[in-house]
Amino acid sequence: MAESDYLTTVYVDVTGLTRECISERVNALVAEKYAATAEISERAHHDSGNEIRARLHTRAEHVNEIRRRFNNLGGMIRDYPLQCAPDYAAQVLAGTERSLE
Repeated sequence: MAESDYLTTVYVDVTGLTRECISERVNALVAEKYAATAEISERAHHDSGNEIRARLHTRAEHVNEIRRRFNNLGGMIRDYPLQCAPDYAAQVLAGTERSLE
């Protein structure tokens, strides 16, 4: 696999915002092919009500754009190498292939 095809999981944890607000940003990232898949979960947070977590699978080269989109929300953004089966890796690569327009 080429270096540009290196895959990663990005976690975005945000408190004090609605699930809908995070969903809008995440859905835009998927629509624009900055992420192949996205999963959003919500749990109670002891200080600020709820914590929203978005988990995205993408190429490492797209992580900076994801960070840029969520930076002003004051959340925590972490990324880790994605270890997965070759067929899922192919799906992530296909879902994040952006044309140079």
